[in-house]
Amino acid sequence: IKHLKLEVPLEKFVCCTQCYSLYNVETAPEECTYQATFKSARCGAELFRISKFKPLPHIQFPTKQLEISTKKNKYPHIQLPNRPRLKIPYATFIAQPLLTWITWLLNRTGIEDAIEQWVDKLSAAEPGLVCDVAQGEVWKKLFQKRNTDSDLHLGFSLFIDWFNPAGNKASGKQTSMGIIALNCLNIPPRLRNQPQYTCLAGMIPSPNQPDMNTMNNVLMPLVTEMAKLNHGVMICTSKHPKGRKVVIKLVNLIGDIVANHKVAGFKSHAARKFCSWCEVEDHERGNLELGRLRSGREVVKLAVKWKELASSSLRDQLAKKTGVRWSELNGLSYWDPVVNVPLGVMHNWYEGVLQHHFRYCWGFDMLDVRRQMLKASTEESEDSENYASSDGMELDDEE
Repeated sequence: IKHLKLEVPLEKFVCCTQCYSLYNVETAPEECTYQATFKSARCGAELFRISKFKPLPHIQFPTKQLEISTKKNKYPHIQLPNRPRLKIPYATFIAQPLLTWITWLLNRTGIEDAIEQWVDKLSAAEPGLVCDVAQGEVWKKLFQKRNTDSDLHLGFSLFIDWFNPAGNKASGKQTSMGIIALNCLNIPPRLRNQPQYTCLAGMIPSPNQPDMNTMNNVLMPLVTEMAKLNHGVMICTSKHPKGRKVVIKLVNLIGDIVANHKVAGFKSHAARKFCSWCEVEDHERGNLELGRLRSGREVVKLAVKWKELASSSLRDQLAKKTGVRWSELNGLSYWDPVVNVPLGVMHNWYEGVLQHHFRYCWGFDMLDVRRQMLKASTEESEDSENYASSDGMELDDEE
C-alpha cells in the first residue's frame, strides 16, 4: 500500500472521554487540562490506561536487561523481574486533512472537466430557475467571480451525525460514534454524494456524544484548516501539473435539527428559543407564525458575548435568554450561522410534512386502523357465536 501510495495520511489525537478535548499524541498530559471557563475547574479525566504485555511461552518482554538461564531447555528461558507497561489512550480522535483529500480529488482524471462542464450548464440555465446550490444567493455571495482557468473556487457542505456501531437493532446499552463528512458542491449532483467522492474528515470516538459545549473541541482541527484554505493554496492537479490556486470555503451545514443546533451553536429544539432562523418562543408554537428574524451578525455577536463570560452559570443564563452559544464555525470570517444552516429535507419534509399528509390529511393511516377495528369486531362476533352455541348445548343436556 505504501509503495503504491494508497495509504491515507491520518492525524491522530488523544481525546478526552469526558469533554472531548484533543491533545497531540507525543505531548499529551496524563490528565485532561480543559477548562470550560476561567472560573471552571479543570476536567481532570485520565487520558491513558496502563496495559501490560501478555507474556509468550518461555519468553518475557524485555525492559532493560535480559538474564538467560543456564538450564538446558529447547528454548532459552528469559527471566525478568517485571513485565513492561504501555500507555494506551482511552479514546482517539482520527482526522483526515482536507487538503490531502482535495489534492487526491483534483488529481483524478476528468474531475476538473466535470466541474467546468457543470458550471457551464448552470450558466446556460433559464434565468430565475434554481436547481442547484451554486445558483443560490449564499453561493453567489461567497464566490462573486466565476472560476477562471487558473483559479478554482470550491464550496463544501459539512455533515455531522452519530450512529450505533453495533447496529440500530442491537439490544442493551447503546453506544454512539460520530462522523464528520464533507462533500464538494462543485461536482455534478450525480457524483457529489457518492461514497468515493465523500471526504471522511473525522471520526468522533464512542461510546458517548459530546454535548453542545464540548462539541467545539472536535471541530477545532477542521475549522483551523478551513480558515487557512480560505486564503487559497497551490495544488498540482491533473490538468495543471505545475499547480493552480484553489480556494476552499464551507457553504452549508446539513443534518438533522439536533446535530445542526449542536454544531452551529444554538440551543436545543426543546429550548425556550428553539429556532435558529427567528426568535419565536416555545409557547408561541401553536400560532404557526415566525418571530423576529435573526441575522448572522447579531447571532455571532451574541455567541462572542457568551464565549467571553467567565462562568458556566452566566453562560447558561444568556443562552436561555437568546438561544445562542458559541460555535467554532463562527471563527470562519465568511460564515453566517443563520443562512448557512438550511432546513433538513429528510426529517422535516419527508418524515414530517409528507408523512403527516399521508397519515392524517389523506387518511392512509386510518385504513390500517379500520382494518384492525374490523378484524377485532369479526373476532368478537365469532367469540360470541361460539359462546351462544355452547350455552345451547348445555341446555339440551339438562333437558
